[in-house]
Amino acid sequence: MDLEGVPRSASNLVSSISACARLGSAFLSQGRELHERYCQWWRRGGGGEVAVAVAGEEDDLVATALVDMYSKCGSLDDARRVFDDYSVDSKRMALWTAMVSGYALHGHSRQALELYQRFLSVSSEPPDTVMLLSAITACSSAEFLDDGRAIHAQISSRELDHHTHLGNGLVNMYGRCKELHRARKAFEKITAKNLVSWNVIIGAYAQEGHRGHAMELFQRMDPEGVAADAVTFLHVLDACGGVEAAGDVRRIHKKLELSGLEWDVFVASSLVNAYGKCGCLAEAKRVFDTMPLKNTVTMTSMLAAYAQHGLGEEALEIYREMESQGRKADRVTFISALDACSSIGALSQGRAIHSRLLVSGIIQQPDVVLGTALLNMYGRCGVLDAAKSLFDGMADKNTITWNALMGSYAQWGYGKEALNLYHSMDAQPNSLTFLAMLTACSTVGALLQGRAAHARLAPAGFEKEVEVGVALVNMYGKCGSLEDALGTFAKLERKTVVTWTVAMLALAHHGEFRETLRLFTEMELDGVAPDSVALLAALFACSHSGKLKEGRSYFTNMIQDYGVSPTLAHYDCVVDLLCRTGLLGRAEELIDSMPFEPSAVTWTTLLAACRTHSTLYDKAKVAADKALETEPHNAGIYFALSYMYSGVRTYRQERLNVSDKLNSIQRQVGRCFIETRNQIHEIVAGETAAHPYAAAVDEELHRLNIELTIERGCKVEEKNHSAKRAVVLGLVSTLPGTTIRVVKNLKLCADCHHAIKLFSKIRGRRIIVRDYVEFHHIEKGVCSCDGRKPALGLGLDCLVAPPTHIPGTLW
Repeated sequence: MDLEGVPRSASNLVSSISACARLGSAFLSQGRELHERYCQWWRRGGGGEVAVAVAGEEDDLVATALVDMYSKCGSLDDARRVFDDYSVDSKRMALWTAMVSGYALHGHSRQALELYQRFLSVSSEPPDTVMLLSAITACSSAEFLDDGRAIHAQISSRELDHHTHLGNGLVNMYGRCKELHRARKAFEKITAKNLVSWNVIIGAYAQEGHRGHAMELFQRMDPEGVAADAVTFLHVLDACGGVEAAGDVRRIHKKLELSGLEWDVFVASSLVNAYGKCGCLAEAKRVFDTMPLKNTVTMTSMLAAYAQHGLGEEALEIYREMESQGRKADRVTFISALDACSSIGALSQGRAIHSRLLVSGIIQQPDVVLGTALLNMYGRCGVLDAAKSLFDGMADKNTITWNALMGSYAQWGYGKEALNLYHSMDAQPNSLTFLAMLTACSTVGALLQGRAAHARLAPAGFEKEVEVGVALVNMYGKCGSLEDALGTFAKLERKTVVTWTVAMLALAHHGEFRETLRLFTEMELDGVAPDSVALLAALFACSHSGKLKEGRSYFTNMIQDYGVSPTLAHYDCVVDLLCRTGLLGRAEELIDSMPFEPSAVTWTTLLAACRTHSTLYDKAKVAADKALETEPHNAGIYFALSYMYSGVRTYRQERLNVSDKLNSIQRQVGRCFIETRNQIHEIVAGETAAHPYAAAVDEELHRLNIELTIERGCKVEEKNHSAKRAVVLGLVSTLPGTTIRVVKNLKLCADCHHAIKLFSKIRGRRIIVRDYVEFHHIEKGVCSCDGRKPALGLGLDCLVAPPTHIPGTLW
């Protein structure tokens, strides 16, 4: 800007200063130079202080222009110095307004309101609409809501609330303060609503997720003669989230096509995002593919849509495409890509993204959302040490952060650690917190803590959420309280197929197979269509109750009656059913004809049947070899072979070979969990000295052996098996008559099973043990599994539902 050529007149000076104001901070130095030169030409002050040397009204105009310029260029100190150079008496309203507006523009609400109040105290005239609008703008946060209401009262007393610009300011202020009912009243009072009026109120509703109100106003615009612009569409699309909003998104899309704005890159990106949030991935992809121009926001919207719905591979493909095109990813891109890695366990890709974040410098900034996404990625991929390290290093943690680590612990079976985290949580829990906590209780059989969580979440209304209801039924079922599980199920207001399935699984796990099938029939009568997992539970119940006819019917009619294609797990259930009913030949035929490669479970089921029904050693050896091809380090297969060969002299060498193999395999260590006095105790086989109750357990075991020897002429073997010691820990740490509940990670061995039955009889206790196959309800020396056919290769692990079906690993 050539300052030498600027004529020395107030009007030209104001025009030049205003030009700098419009151009913003980049022209601050030019504005300051204009100020200094005119100070030299008309100086009346000295010492280099900022001053303006023009007279009368011209003086006011230049001062106001300077305050406005300095404010808009981001130099509030300079603006205030110009403002303060005038005595109170000489300041006119325009100058006050410029300074109040400058403070409001930069979020200095307190200074703006203090100056406004000072104006009211010294001015003989009321503030004009521009001053009022500036003051209202300063009140756009909850902290200053009372000031905003007071200014609104001043506006109403002068009957100015119908004024378009003031009304828009009031709507904006109340919207930002989340006072939507007041925002709506202010909107309806505006006589001549303009496009800004509609955009501000729709944006306020969208910000708070009030889709219904946003859509109602959006649909009012056309009849009232106001055409929506890109901002309107951005706001109303932002209000749409969840499956229930899909219809609204489609209606907005049609209006977009009529408006000619569907190719606006920002609007189209928002449309992709809205379809994605509603689960309409086909529509999202169609819009994405037809866009002639895509930016980082567009690509990120499509990536996030895939990641949100568990399509991690597709999401990461978009991310890789962005990298190949040289697009600069932003924090939202990285967060969505990390979520995609979490959903499919893509640890290598997740680590690569972490490295990119470190190089880019984005991760250096405190960011609880990005930090939580990283933590969740490592946690869901099973790298719990890295997840915990990130958690400990985060200065700020929100509820989602706590949920991420707690959920990761629960997912990988570390229920004790998840519960410890829950009890140390210093953020407000939400429904996802309780989902993770209940899953953790299920893992370790923490019935008391599960009941406490139920009592805490019910008053908050979380019990009404389908996912929480499912988790409660699951928790009670896995903690051995079938009565609580069924009672909770009966009280649930909404029952989806998932809810019914979890109740069926609880019954099946407790050996109530006939009740499982009864509940399946009841579900159908209730109009709920079974899905793949529900049918799996029904087949499992048929298998274990010997209902060959019903099992065949469910299996052969899966596609025709239910529209469900059989999976390998369904075939395994039918193989188990045929084996249990002695139809080994039919089982082999089914294995040979099924459209899947048989798994270790398939062959182990056949192997166990050979052991149970006859001495079909050659057939068993074939089944074992096939199973070992799939899982060569599965100790259970060798145990089954060893058991079959035992006691048969002909196969002594084979038994020795199997024994050698077993000794060479690193077997899973047996561990048990028991809850006493709201504490979770972990008992590990062979680590007797590590537990604080070890001495008391040893003493009680010794006393029990003495009593058994004297009264019954028998005693239990003094092996350090975890289940036996866990039960004895329950005996010494709970009151007489208390039910003892133990969770074991492996199948309960015959030694522990025998010992626990004796303990229940001699101490008069009810003992419930959950192993990986079934529940054992033991009372007065009798177990619920007595007289039942022994478990074959197929245990309840076949009924694990995918995370998208039931939160957490179910069984």
